[in-house]
Amino acid sequence: MRLCVLLVLVVLLAGSCSDDAVDDTTTTSAAATTAPVADPPWGLDGIAMPDTTGAVELWFGALPEEISGAQRTLMRGRVEGGIGAEYLQAAGALGTIRATPMEGVNAASGGDFSPYDWLGMMSSDVDIEDSDLDPETDVAWFAGRTEADGVLVFILVWGVPDGGWYFDIVSGTPDGREALVTAFIAAAG
Repeated sequence: MRLCVLLVLVVLLAGSCSDDAVDDTTTTSAAATTAPVADPPWGLDGIAMPDTTGAVELWFGALPEEISGAQRTLMRGRVEGGIGAEYLQAAGALGTIRATPMEGVNAASGGDFSPYDWLGMMSSDVDIEDSDLDPETDVAWFAGRTEADGVLVFILVWGVPDGGWYFDIVSGTPDGREALVTAFIAAAG
């Protein structure tokens, strides 16, 4: 089972630079309206997470079209029903934000996992910087670094412990990761 989870994690992380772009016809320019929080999870624990396909799609449509000069491209997720937003710069990707339905994870893995279960398994293969993986918390999360395709990446993974979705950010730098989570939180407004 651990090998299956590791394989799915590698596929999800490697897919952060996917070419599976979807039509991006939204023209929002959401700006960060909340003051950034210096420490992980950077304020994720202070917002209500979307937990339906419609809410997730609206949330991703509200992400800014540009972050630090990187342009947004909406894309399909790595499992059925997933969605992502990749931010590309001329020098490469700033990073990716993805929302993944647990229904898709369970279908792909053959398991019956909650976001809490899945985060716990994913965190075992990451150099954890900080985390709150308590099943009684509003939002379980971990921040850390790992390798994807031989490249060091900085990740943040979170979800409502018994919810229907989990979310992740993959970036080549800690600053990129923080910029992406700040944009995700701002899209809540």
